[in-house]
Amino acid sequence: AVFLQDAAYDDKGASVDLIAAEETITAYSECLGAIGSAPYVDIGCGRQVDNLRRFLKLAIEHHLHADFHLDYNLIPLPAEPAHAVELSPLFFSLVNIARELRWVHDNPGKVITVGHATRLSLLTDAELSQL
Repeated sequence: AVFLQDAAYDDKGASVDLIAAEETITAYSECLGAIGSAPYVDIGCGRQVDNLRRFLKLAIEHHLHADFHLDYNLIPLPAEPAHAVELSPLFFSLVNIARELRWVHDNPGKVITVGHATRLSLLTDAELSQL
């Protein structure tokens, strides 16, 4: 497995660690079973979502399982709809991106695993049932 534990993005764009991870994935994809990252270490919602999207695309491209460590915090959920996207648990972004990229169709037999996802404990039963 290749797992990027550090930030995927820095002030210049893709971090050297992300570039190295992508090169490793491409070079050794036939030997790998899974790839993943810890998007919560990236600063800002936009970079975190970009991290998810980039690793999901790589997993589909190389037909690999994906693993993500998400939401390693208990920041309260947004009360205002205006802040819903940037303050929502990353799990929602992961589900939406996987659907958008047609994970089930384009990466058959492969799964997405999630670690931590601590903020899911803040959801009500009704919100959890919507997942």
